[in-house]
Amino acid sequence: MARSKRGGMVAIVTLTVGLTVAAVGVAVVAGFLGRVHEAMGSVERFGSLDGYPSRPAEVAWTQGVPHDVILLAEDASQALVAGVVLHLSATGDDLSLVVVSPDMRVPDSAAPPTLANVFAVNPTRAAHSLEQLFGVRSEHQLVVRIDEVSQLAATFDGLAVDDLAPADRLQAHDVPAYLAGGDAGGDTAATAERVGSLVRAVLQRITVREAVLNPSGFDKAISQLIAASEVDEDFTEADLQSALMDMRFQPTVAKPIVLGSDQQACDKGREPDSVQLSELRQALATDDFTGVG
Repeated sequence: MARSKRGGMVAIVTLTVGLTVAAVGVAVVAGFLGRVHEAMGSVERFGSLDGYPSRPAEVAWTQGVPHDVILLAEDASQALVAGVVLHLSATGDDLSLVVVSPDMRVPDSAAPPTLANVFAVNPTRAAHSLEQLFGVRSEHQLVVRIDEVSQLAATFDGLAVDDLAPADRLQAHDVPAYLAGGDAGGDTAATAERVGSLVRAVLQRITVREAVLNPSGFDKAISQLIAASEVDEDFTEADLQSALMDMRFQPTVAKPIVLGSDQQACDKGREPDSVQLSELRQALATDDFTGVG
């Protein structure tokens, strides 16, 4: 009987602790959403993603709804360094990143139709071209100034990027050299891959878990990220709240998948690998990235 009472006390204590942590988490997230309300009022905006006839149709999901967002990363000269499709699974457990280098040819009438050239004409048009390339209808797009985003490394005392040892966290002052790639500088595909790794490292920290365990750092990081971004005119505070609430406490952020090409880099751009492109289109359409790389 005593053993049963002890078990009951353990259960009560566990439940109490769990409810306390949950209450703290809700309070932190509520405070964060209030600060987002203030920040969203000053965020820079540009055109809507709607309004072109060949836009992919919306998918009618029977259970849960995945989220797709197009991120376009630019350098200090406003030149595109990478296009990224962010795909949050319908369960909210998995976040996948598909990276496209700026010299990749995309569906557009620009001459030549590289993603970088289309972006230089109009960022929204670049987002349109990525939607058509992958056959996916994104909810929103954002343009981020990657040099400003890199300052989040200082906020989190370094970021864990894919091609560095776990102990060698990437510091803010090392980001330019990391993106340039040392001897590999000038390779746009390699730079785009490193941009994807940097974005992944940031997303691993922009989570509900981080908001609960490191509220001050999380708050600062969100403010920095919003300040470094421009969003489409249809992006609302409610959209951001919805994405946060749909995301699990600590989702798995997969290693970026880089769209490859069998061609060497040239002034006219490179055609995407048709087999890999087909696999990625299928993965986005079915919300299943199993075995895709």
